[in-house]
Amino acid sequence: MKILKDARLKLGLSLRQLGQRSGVNFRALGEIESGLRLPSAEIVAGLRTCLGANFSMPTPTRPALKKMARGIARARPFALEAGYLAIWEQGLQDHRRLILQIEPLVTPPIWFADTVRLDSPWESLAWLQLLSGGAQIDLDSPNQMGFRNLPVVDCNGKWLAERHLPYLIWRGKSVKALIWPQLTVKAGKLTYRPDGLAQVRLSPRRKLPVVLEFDGRGHDPTHDAYRTRQLGLPVIRFSYPEVESLQLCALLEKRLLEL
Repeated sequence: MKILKDARLKLGLSLRQLGQRSGVNFRALGEIESGLRLPSAEIVAGLRTCLGANFSMPTPTRPALKKMARGIARARPFALEAGYLAIWEQGLQDHRRLILQIEPLVTPPIWFADTVRLDSPWESLAWLQLLSGGAQIDLDSPNQMGFRNLPVVDCNGKWLAERHLPYLIWRGKSVKALIWPQLTVKAGKLTYRPDGLAQVRLSPRRKLPVVLEFDGRGHDPTHDAYRTRQLGLPVIRFSYPEVESLQLCALLEKRLLEL
């Protein structure tokens, strides 16, 4: 996982040296770096002793994640891209006045902010509202969760296969949605990256893929008409004033139930 590799190289350490300092087997560290497995909470605690108290990585939240590794080694299911923390931090700084009005305020772990891409700092305000509204963070394969008919690719346009990506499990009063931020999908010969791609669960038997868009100031949604036709999915848009109102969770539930 790039998060671990970047932190290790920043200190000029080899895997073996990091293992000696942290008390973690260097072979296990190699598997974690390459995306073959997730670290346990104990491993992350050991890494913090030499990488700093703020170091964070995703850990298995479900038994299925604990069992995954060598069975699909070629897929490297946990090979998360990283390098997006700065734009999240810029968003927190730019919208500090509004963010401090969110109650209770829940900020994402550093690993989530570092691996979830944003097109602009503005989007951080939307994701913070969903997290503060009770959304839980998890990892799973979009292809396994129902998006096989809409090819999901990585940032280089390569087939994502069974690789896992961070997503939010959001629950309203009457509806549930699994939301992947900035998922890149292929439609025809082109790739598109909507702000969010959600699998909405309106009932145990009714699941619906939906595109979420958080429009920045001055954005003209008619410019997205071609992409909308290519994706062929319902689109729920939130205007700049709507996101700024800090009522995103209520608006999201209302619009999902209107589908």
